Amino acid sequence: IARKYNYTIRMVTLEGELLVPGGAISGGAFKNNTNFLGKRREIADLEKNGEHMYLAGTTDTVGLFDISEAAKELDKSAPLLWIHHYPEDFSVLAESAKKDGFEHALVFSGHAHGGLVQIPFTRTGIYAPGQGFLPEYTEGEYFYNDCEMILSRGCGNSSISLRTFDTFEVVLCELRSDKGDTDEKNTHY
Repeated sequence: IARKYNYTIRMVTLEGELLVPGGAISGGAFKNNTNFLGKRREIADLEKNGEHMYLAGTTDTVGLFDISEAAKELDKSAPLLWIHHYPEDFSVLAESAKKDGFEHALVFSGHAHGGLVQIPFTRTGIYAPGQGFLPEYTEGEYFYNDCEMILSRGCGNSSISLRTFDTFEVVLCELRSDKGDTDEKNTHY
């Protein structure tokens, strides 16, 4: 099928596995769902000192309906932290968070591997898995409809095993509240 459509379509199996044009398979039913990321398409309520934020994890856009259903009874003024595999889905996630009523949404992603091969001294990737040549999303911060995405270059390789001008990266984010803080300007995350 992939050959027939010139390797341009992604397919989803009945078990929720995503088959991408390059032949990789991700997602699907998890046999071990004892941790949060094993419980796909759910929202966890995280609380500290009486303040809440929500954590959602999805590997593909197929699970957005389940996220919307889970979000119906939540306090939409609390931030939504969303871990999602494919940065190229960012606009769809931002629209979904807005439609579900969240005032603040922050997406973490890392699938682009920084573009794997980058033009020297720039943030311009030549190729990224799922986005092809000259990808829109490679690393850093992106904004869409009051939603922010932090995209890490990551530590892994893809089907192309050589990174060129693209060092490994681990992103560390400090999440803090802006309530009661008048001395410095904080974001909502």
